Amino acid sequence: MCQGGECLPLVEYYRDEDSDGWGREYSYLSFVCWDSVWAVAPEYPYTSIQCGDCNDDSWYIYPGAPEICCNGEDENCNGIEDDPAECTFTLTYLAGAGGFLSGATSQSLTCNETGSEVTAVPDTGYHFVDWSDGSTQNPRSDGNLTADLTVTANFALNT
Repeated sequence: MCQGGECLPLVEYYRDEDSDGWGREYSYLSFVCWDSVWAVAPEYPYTSIQCGDCNDDSWYIYPGAPEICCNGEDENCNGIEDDPAECTFTLTYLAGAGGFLSGATSQSLTCNETGSEVTAVPDTGYHFVDWSDGSTQNPRSDGNLTADLTVTANFALNT
């Protein structure tokens, strides 16, 4: 577009209702862009020069966004809710002095999974007290993690 002897290039701007810098996509995971205008400058809602947003109603959902684990949404627009590649957590059980553990002491869990049971077994002359997180459940299994978890079984000498 030229005006007063100065020419400005036209740019294709995509509709970006949530202002996250990504224009909406026509069909989820088809990466077909639509609803754009050609202009010399952006004007709301046509403000993005890139498209592919799989949810143009949420500013935190766009291609390449960080996945927020265990919320049932696909923030990074890769077609996978709570992507196991980003939402796998390590569950680690340790034994303090005076005992040992029976069961899988290192487990990998994704959202909404529950690990297998682990039992704190006291040595002769000791008894199980609790776990380092305050739980007295023994045996125990943990699940629905949103971060790595490490707990230690505490034992005490019998008196």
